[in-house]
This record gives sequence, structure tokens and C-alpha cells, in this order.
Amino acid sequence: MSVSSPSPFAIKATAGGNGGSRVLVPQGTWTSRLAACATTGTLIKDFPGEPARTSQGLYLAFAVFCPTDPFFIAERVSISGHPKARLRAIVDALLGSPMADGQEANIADLVGRPIQVTIAHQKSQRGTYARVTNIAAMLSGVSVPPLPHPVVVWSFDMGTPPPTEPWLPWCYGEELSAVIRSSPEWAARGNGATAAPTDPSTGKEAY
Repeated sequence: MSVSSPSPFAIKATAGGNGGSRVLVPQGTWTSRLAACATTGTLIKDFPGEPARTSQGLYLAFAVFCPTDPFFIAERVSISGHPKARLRAIVDALLGSPMADGQEANIADLVGRPIQVTIAHQKSQRGTYARVTNIAAMLSGVSVPPLPHPVVVWSFDMGTPPPTEPWLPWCYGEELSAVIRSSPEWAARGNGATAAPTDPSTGKEAY
């Protein structure tokens, strides 16, 4: 798969400095594959005593084989190569070894690769939900079933509607296409025009 450069899915390793279906993914450690990734737009996070920070959001969906029938679970992360970033840990596991400082990786090229995930159930006021509590590189020699569907890779610069495949799991009670359509990037591309958000640290447009 060719992805235009610069790719919205690219990260560089840096030095330190479910709505939808109510069928829960079973608890345990399972074989899995990254089944989908999609950019979701600008995230603005506030930190006590610090300036607000912006980052680009990324939706990731995993096919979890429990032990063979696939369940799907998703999470949303910031696109960051920082060693403490959630995405960095996922990319390291998909690559099979930690990224070296300065190494670059394109998440779009990793979709379909195997990864080991640990699922736990957590209770909230809205009920019990499944979440990925740990990820690891797949052990050598372990057989991982193929994905039951074609992979999904999507970004704003592809110029296509947001993905709506019925198997894509909701995340944080929201459908992927709804998250994308509510983003400032989607609006700024003539889909309900608003200005691009401003990065609080620079005063410039965030994208």
C-alpha cells in the first residue's frame, strides 16, 4: 500500500524529555492483529499548570482471536513517538522490537500484523466494558489466524468518506465515522466549514 509523503501515519521515535455491540471481548491474553487505523483529527489536551498541547488522534482496531473466533476492540491514541506514548508501545510490539531513537515507522504499513493483547473487564457507572490493558510482540512460532475482513486505513488527505464498515468497533461510546465528522479537520475541508483549530503553544493553525 502506498501512502503519500509526508504520511499522517508516520511517527519518529524520540528520546524521553465501547458503545456499539455489548458483546464483551473475553478476558485473557490473546493473539491478535491490527485490523484498522484511521486519523481522527486534532486533540487539544489541558495539563494543570502547563500550556495546552495539541496532537493528532488515531483510531486503532484490533481483531482478537479468543481463541479462534475474532472479536473486535478499538482504542484512540495520540500520534506520538515519545517513549511513554501509548502508540509507541503498540508500534514497538508490531515491529517485534523497540524502535531506536530517531527511527521512523508508518503505522499504515503495520496494519494486518500480529500482536499479543491482554484484555480485562472494568466496571463503570454505565456498565462493564472490555479494555486492552497490555500489549506485547507476538511470540515467535505462534500461529495467528488471518483477518476475516480487508484492513481499513483512512486519513483526511485520502479525500474519501469516513470508513463505515459494520465490523469496526465503537470506541468510548462513539462510532468512528461520527468522531471523524465531528473533527475540525473534517469541517475545514468543506464539510461544514469552520476554521482550523489554533495550537495554543504557537498561536498558529494546528494543521
